[in-house]
Amino acid sequence: MDKVICIVGPTGIGKTKLSLALAQELASEIINGDAIQVFKEVDILSAKPTHEEQSLVKHHLLDYLEVSENLDVAQFKRQATSIIKELNVKNKIPILVGGSGLYLKSLLYDYNFNQIEQRNDATMLKYQDYSNEALYNHLVAIDAKAASILHPNNRKRVLRAIEIFENNKITKSEFISAQEHKPVFDVLIIGLAMPREQLYERIN
Repeated sequence: MDKVICIVGPTGIGKTKLSLALAQELASEIINGDAIQVFKEVDILSAKPTHEEQSLVKHHLLDYLEVSENLDVAQFKRQATSIIKELNVKNKIPILVGGSGLYLKSLLYDYNFNQIEQRNDATMLKYQDYSNEALYNHLVAIDAKAASILHPNNRKRVLRAIEIFENNKITKSEFISAQEHKPVFDVLIIGLAMPREQLYERIN
């Protein structure tokens, strides 16, 4: 089973500093697991590693998409899995760093997206005249659990959850619950924490 080290924790906790030290110690490389850091020109917003820090260790899936481009969870899983396997072949244990829970869970565990990857433009057209509030309320009626973790104004994600149900006759929540949640890698997860007041001060 391929090996990977995963460093998790909130923004500003020190994930970058630890990942750089660990990658240098192990002569390895870093894979970004943050859904925002994949985009260019959002450096401050995402607490992205500086160019100087990036020059110390090779980084993957970082700072490579325009903000107008899209990256969904299934795409991230495919790309990151390929990199992990390539690095293991080179006897390197990759350091996965990030704070996007669904991205990390989909990569590290047995999430199967084959059933829900099909996109249907008809769904977008069907609901184009719905306000964000009406669209969100429709999702609540279909899949309250999925709706509870989405912001009503995140129209793209709300519509996607509705689309999964209409295309597959199974809710997003039911699909996720059906997964066995078995790790697909030999993974060591390092979670970082500190007192909330101290973290807020650091972020400010």
